[in-house]
Amino acid sequence: MSQQVPFVAVVSDLAATVAPIGPGYSLLEKYAKTPRQTRVFEKHAINLKKGDKPIMSLPKFPDNPDLTRENVINQIISSIAMEELGLSHIINAEGEKLQYALGTIEGVSGPTEPATIDDLLKLNESIRDTLDSTMQNQMFLKAKMQDALTSSVLQGPAGPAGPQGPSTIEVDTTVDKLGPDEEPYVTNVGTSTDVILKFGIPQGATGDTGATGATGATGATGEAGATGATGATGATGATGATGATGDTGETGVTGATGATGATGATGATGENGATGDTGANGADGITPNITAGSTTTVDYPEPANVTKNAASTDTDVIFDFIIPRGPTGGNGVNFTFMGSIESTADFYNVHPTGEPGETWLVEGHLFSWDAETSSWKDMGSLIGPQGPQGESGSVPTELLNGAVTASAPLEYTVGDVTFSLAYVSGTDYCRLSMRPANPSSPILLDMKRSSQFDTSGVDGADQKDNYTLTGTLVIDSIVYYKSREMHRTWLRQQDPDSQKWRLDEINLFVSNSGQRATVWVNEIFKDATL
Repeated sequence: MSQQVPFVAVVSDLAATVAPIGPGYSLLEKYAKTPRQTRVFEKHAINLKKGDKPIMSLPKFPDNPDLTRENVINQIISSIAMEELGLSHIINAEGEKLQYALGTIEGVSGPTEPATIDDLLKLNESIRDTLDSTMQNQMFLKAKMQDALTSSVLQGPAGPAGPQGPSTIEVDTTVDKLGPDEEPYVTNVGTSTDVILKFGIPQGATGDTGATGATGATGATGEAGATGATGATGATGATGATGATGDTGETGVTGATGATGATGATGATGENGATGDTGANGADGITPNITAGSTTTVDYPEPANVTKNAASTDTDVIFDFIIPRGPTGGNGVNFTFMGSIESTADFYNVHPTGEPGETWLVEGHLFSWDAETSSWKDMGSLIGPQGPQGESGSVPTELLNGAVTASAPLEYTVGDVTFSLAYVSGTDYCRLSMRPANPSSPILLDMKRSSQFDTSGVDGADQKDNYTLTGTLVIDSIVYYKSREMHRTWLRQQDPDSQKWRLDEINLFVSNSGQRATVWVNEIFKDATL
């Protein structure tokens, strides 16, 4: 026959049945149980003097105690109370462990990262195992206390042998889940000699909803599905011959449709359709090791040619070259550089004639003696004309250097929009947001951002098209600040007063845990009508 044992019945009415064991040593001052059974004692004063803080320790016996049977029984009951007190602390600690994981302990910060469902399930299993062990210990303490309470202080003769106790004690691992307001229990579902303990534990109340977790990284694009085969086109039927025109008679039944007329002129080209979604990334290519093989020279005008050697593989490619020989040039002229003269007039006065091959540098020009004309020939200037001026390099229209700290974000304004880069405590990144510079003036804008971090280029998911900015908008919740990320934002905004548009490219680079932050803005256009 099964018997239910209340969860804390083993310590009921101890204060009324156990006497103090000496001056300054109170076994139990008060016992109470809470609705959820998370604490067994609210107040205890075992082996404590007034003003001492409660501590968990073994009972402190008086010096030279009078070990009478009554005192020994009281000491046994005192040890039971201390074990109950220890169990209450264990149960309370299990409760506080769950509160810490949920972040609901007042005045105590929870884990840096919110607990996941798997974490809570593992924690719940750990708590359940501890409670199972606690319930088993309660059964032993109850039997121990009942024996002590029923023991007589007088030693009588030995009584008759009692019935045989249980030969085995086992625990049913299937625990009954009770309602939040039901009392827990322990039931013997076996026999008096083969005890099987079954536990009933009330379900805990639903905890507060946890904080929303951070947005996960964008998943990889799945592979494109294979294109289905095109069905075969059916054969076109033959067109019947056109019948001869008869005399006009009464309007008869509408005849069959005549042959298709000639194709008309092509109409004007329609507007381009919207660009389709970007296709999935192709598989990574193999970078081969390219080497030059044989080089064969052929006579002009045979063309040059490059062929792939038959011994090439996917990873080792060998190219063979055929190079044509150029046509034979005319006889060259030997030049002998004689020196330089600053003035052309002085040159002709000093060297009215010369020898074939003699060359002088005169006012930056080369003069060579031409034997065929018996005169000096100006070969041209050694210095070519000045080239056109190159385009100006890209210079940022705005530049800002600063730092991001836990107490002060880095803020900068572009047009009518203010950006804010805020430090996120306990992480290695910042949070980037934007808002109207004038809170009372909403801004119509288009925005797109991209990031390059570590070795991967990530096209940011945040983009706004024809968007009205009225308050603070987080455009990137993770901007790494240890030289790991290059952040770029394109912002096109409309001036709320002039209705004119401007477009800017805004770049951001943060290093040294936010101590060095640089923002540079490239203005693409402004005061445009779109």
